[in-house]
Amino acid sequence: MSDYIAVSFPELPATVPCLKEYGSNWAIFAMRFQEAMELMCRWGHFDGTNTCPVPKDAAHPTNAESEAIKKWEREDAMAQWLLFQKLPDSTALCLDEYPTAKAQWDELAKQNKVTSIWARYDLEQSFLDMRCPRGGDVRTFITDLRYKRKALAAVGVHITDDELRRTLLLGLPDELA
Repeated sequence: MSDYIAVSFPELPATVPCLKEYGSNWAIFAMRFQEAMELMCRWGHFDGTNTCPVPKDAAHPTNAESEAIKKWEREDAMAQWLLFQKLPDSTALCLDEYPTAKAQWDELAKQNKVTSIWARYDLEQSFLDMRCPRGGDVRTFITDLRYKRKALAAVGVHITDDELRRTLLLGLPDELA
């Protein structure tokens, strides 16, 4: 009899996009990836709520403790594998040095947060400058504003309710204002 063990690999749904090279779709990627991992009962490996079991006596773990550790390590490796399926190769290579799914996710989130004050200003200003084109669909414009606001919040740029209202009112075509 063979020692071969069949392993089935889960697949992420098509709604989880691949992260773009410079993280321009980070907000939607992070949201959809988290949703998929929660449904697959693996999000705990990314947020740190599912930690590796620690034996009572590190020098002499019981068989049950050793098995629990091995099981956790397999699950964490599977979580990492799922993440890497949706990353550009260059990003995956940079994360390979991090030993757990949580460490990799934390680094990925850190890389995709806007840290420069100038970058924050540019992103905020691009939101404030949004306009509905003449003859454009106002509903689409409003939906785009809401989406852009959420995407900016995901990278650390917060648009206040007043800024949203101001942008909405200034962004409407003259005939509708």
